[in-house]
This record gives sequence, structure tokens and C-alpha cells, in this order.
Amino acid sequence: MKYTYHKSGDIINGVKLISTDIPKKGKQRCGIFECPYCGKHFISTIVIISRNVHRLRVPSCGCMKVIDKTTHNLSKHKIHTIWANMISRTTCAKHKCYKNYGGRGIKMCVEWRQDFKEFYDWAMANGYNEKLTIDRKNSEGDYSPENCRFTTREVQNRNRRRSIPSKYPAGVVFSAKYNHYYSRIGVNSKVIHLGTFNTIEDAVQSRKDYAKKHNLIGFYNE
Repeated sequence: MKYTYHKSGDIINGVKLISTDIPKKGKQRCGIFECPYCGKHFISTIVIISRNVHRLRVPSCGCMKVIDKTTHNLSKHKIHTIWANMISRTTCAKHKCYKNYGGRGIKMCVEWRQDFKEFYDWAMANGYNEKLTIDRKNSEGDYSPENCRFTTREVQNRNRRRSIPSKYPAGVVFSAKYNHYYSRIGVNSKVIHLGTFNTIEDAVQSRKDYAKKHNLIGFYNE
């Protein structure tokens, strides 16, 4: 197995390595790490941090055990899973969705990351129920009270960042053959054609007008 020589400043499984200037523990290199949940520094062997990756959580200084067992008794609640997944997506490089979140610089606000109860209280006061999903209003922004809401899966899909970049705005297609722009919008799994236009601006405006008229929220970059 190829050995990775970590240095100060490296992020190992979502945990920042502050320093390696401490004695080894047996044959294992040790490091001072910054807890991604509470910000405290703690000492651990590098190999433990490298291997200790739970499906829903990155390693901590131990504060998560205290929070889960004694503070709120909500560790089995669906909201706790949502919270843990947000942390993993934004901090754990081994998470399958990391490239679309933490890999793009998307973070979770300090208040939520350090205190599950803060997130829980916000969720309870902002429309949480088990049929809804958490969604970022600006899909390029962070997980924070100002940028998050609970919505249906349909609205979340409208707001999703396009995986294939395009030089034209969402829902607008240019026809070189006819030299005009098509405008369309997806609603309830159906594509609605809004017409043809001479300029991109008119095509985009047609989508905005349709969304406003039919009270459709969550369209990306609109």
C-alpha cells in the first residue's frame, strides 16, 4: 500500500491537521487536529483519522459522542441524519457527493456545524416535515439559515445546478437553422414550450413571467 506523507494544513477525511510536531505513539505518527464540529484541537494518530470514516460522519475530538448521548437524545431522528450528511458532503473527501459540495467550496455555517441543536431548532421553526428535503436557495451558496429552506423534491430539482455547463441560460436553446431562441420550462415532469424569441433576454424573460404567473419557485439562477 502506498503511504501518504501528511503535513500541517492537510485535510484528512474532513479534519484539518494543525501540526505534526509531537512525539510518535509507538511507530505511528501523531498530529494535532482541529475538530470539524466544535473547533477544538485534539491529538490523535494520523492513521486513526485516516481510517475512522463513518458513512454519515467525519471524525471528531469526541464531542459528538457527548452531543449524541447526553444533550438532545435525537441521534436517531431523521433531522440528525440530514445534519450529519450535510457535514460529510461539505468536509469528507471520501463522501460520494463531496465533489459537488465541499469540492466546490460549499460549506456549512459554523453555528450548525458545531451544534446540532441549533440546526434542529431552526428546522422545527422553518417548515420541516418528513416529506420535504433541505434545499439551498442559491445552489452556489453555503448551508446556512439565510440560504436554506425545506421544499418538495420537485422544487429542489428545479434549483439543481446543471451538471453540463451551457453558454445559454437554463431553459433556453438557440437554433442556428432558424436563427432564433427557444424557451421552455419543466413543470411536474412535463416540458412546456413557451415560444421562440429573437434575443436571449426575451427568452429568459418568458420563463420568469411564466414562473411568476404560476407561482413556481426554485428555478436555478432566476
